[in-house]
Amino acid sequence: MMVVGYEEFNALLERVERVEMENGFLKALMESVHWMSRQQAMQALGVSSSKLWTMTKRGDLVYLKEGQTIRYSVMSVHDYLLRKKVDPMDIQSTIVQSLNRVRS
Repeated sequence: MMVVGYEEFNALLERVERVEMENGFLKALMESVHWMSRQQAMQALGVSSSKLWTMTKRGDLVYLKEGQTIRYSVMSVHDYLLRKKVDPMDIQSTIVQSLNRVRS
């Protein structure tokens, strides 16, 4: 039987809590909001309009075009931020804040 120290235990506990938060976020996300506006995507990603357009043309994000309006997949924004090594807890709060602040 292996005995771990207090610091190692706390670090592991923190990782488990992050995974649980991430799973809860993804479950809630999949059940509710699927698309975000251009403004919301810009805010969540912290990019300008031209940078978002570059990312769109490059295929970095999943999007849907409805007439003149472009909607971005919330999951693709989430996945993009994960690929950029952003902390999952920060991703959750960033996306939720962008969805709440900017209305399309």
